[in-house]
Amino acid sequence: MVQCLWQGRCGADDPQRGWRYGTGYQAGAVHGQDSGEGEELKITVPRFLPAILLATSLTISGPAQADINQGFAALQAGQFDDARAVFTAEAESGNVIGEFMLGVMAEQGFGQAKDAAQAASWYKSAADKGMASAAFNLARFYEHGNGIAKDVGKAHDYLLQAAENGHGKAMHNLGRLYQQDALGEPDLAESLKWYSAAATHLSNADRAVAITSIDDLHKLMTAEQIQDGDARYEAWIAEHPPKN
Repeated sequence: MVQCLWQGRCGADDPQRGWRYGTGYQAGAVHGQDSGEGEELKITVPRFLPAILLATSLTISGPAQADINQGFAALQAGQFDDARAVFTAEAESGNVIGEFMLGVMAEQGFGQAKDAAQAASWYKSAADKGMASAAFNLARFYEHGNGIAKDVGKAHDYLLQAAENGHGKAMHNLGRLYQQDALGEPDLAESLKWYSAAATHLSNADRAVAITSIDDLHKLMTAEQIQDGDARYEAWIAEHPPKN
């Protein structure tokens, strides 16, 4: 019998089955806990700002920090023109948070008509500067051909970029791509590696979802495939330990 890597959870009947990964932007955290694509998002500025900063390797301080705070406050208050002006000024100065937030506003239609192409452009600019949440969002656009030409290969590459920068949901979505035939022949061992990495990096309900994915995947795998996947995971996590 194969030993389950996640003790006490393999085969469990988890109420989170069927949970979907949507936009990387939501109240509380850029990385996760969105309730699904296309649903209205509520903004909680005090929780949202730290998560944005956590999502990028860049550090901002002083006047730039104050301006970003003003942009979030305006967004919270529904003052979309003021928020856009702040985020535009920050984006023009090269601030990835400004770029990312302009992408969010375009995708969600905050104070404007929804514009997927514009959102994809801003996400790409921030992703190419190293912002994990922007890379995660851009990957969604490439995978589904939303505002940009569909390219599953590029979706994979941006998910990998986000995953290697600690984005747990990107890890889970990589696991899904490898489990399916989106990248060619399914690679169940690689899928297990990424689901396991997601379970390590995520918490609470998000972690339960990743563990459920592991449980379900185990049912499709041989003992040898599971051992291979666990070995790949252990090698990867040794080089990419969780930051918290």
